[in-house]
Amino acid sequence: MKEMICLANSRKHGGRCIAGLTVHAGEWIRPVSREPDGVLYPRHIRLANGSQPQVLDLLRAPCLKPVPKKYHPEDWELQEMSWSLKARPVGSELLEMVRSNIQYDGPLLGDTEDRLSCTLLDRKPISSSLALIAPKDILWLVQPKEGGGIKRKVSFRLGTVRYMLSLTDPSWETRLQNLSPGSYSYGMEGLSAGEGEPVFTISLSEPFQPDPTRPGCCYKLVAAVFTLPK
Repeated sequence: MKEMICLANSRKHGGRCIAGLTVHAGEWIRPVSREPDGVLYPRHIRLANGSQPQVLDLLRAPCLKPVPKKYHPEDWELQEMSWSLKARPVGSELLEMVRSNIQYDGPLLGDTEDRLSCTLLDRKPISSSLALIAPKDILWLVQPKEGGGIKRKVSFRLGTVRYMLSLTDPSWETRLQNLSPGSYSYGMEGLSAGEGEPVFTISLSEPFQPDPTRPGCCYKLVAAVFTLPK
C-alpha cells in the first residue's frame, strides 16, 4: 500500500489519471492499470465510502510494483482492490510538504516548450513527468476545433516564460463548457479556484502521433487546478 497525497484526478482516454506525492518520501507517484496507456476506470479507483479520489485527499493506494517508462518514471501498477481514504483534506503537516514542492520559476519539465519529442525521450529519458507550479497571469482559453467541437486550454506565466497548455482537469472542463469561444481572465465570472494563490499540477501525456510521417510527442497538460488552504 502506498500512502499518497492526491494532486490530480484528470481526464485520460475516457478514464482517469491519478497522481500525487508519497507521504513517506515526498516523491511523485502515478498509479496505473494494465489497461492500454494505464488508464484508470471506476473499478480501479473505488474508495470504500463510494466516492472518487479528490485533490488533497490522503489516500492509501494498493500498488503492486513500479513500472517506469522513459516518459513516465513515476508509474506504479495497481492491484484491483479498494483504496482507503485516510483524510479529506490532508492535515497541515502534509500541506507543508505540498508547498515545499511548488515550482515558481525555471523550465517546466525540462524545457520551455509545450511538448517533448519522443525521439528526444528515447535518447534521454525524463527524470520527472509531474510538477507542481505557481502560475501567474492565468487566462482560460476556449477554442473551436477543426471539424467541430471545442478545446480548452490554459495560458499562464511561470517565471518569465508564458505557456499555453491543454486542460484535463474534469471539474474545470465542466466550469468552462458553457463559455463561448474566447479568452477569460482568472477570477472573471467566478473562474478562480478559490481563496489563495492558484496551484497547477502539470503532467506529461502518453506519446501522441497524429501525423505518422512525423515523430510523436508527449504533451504537457494542466491536470489539476486548486489552491492550498491557509
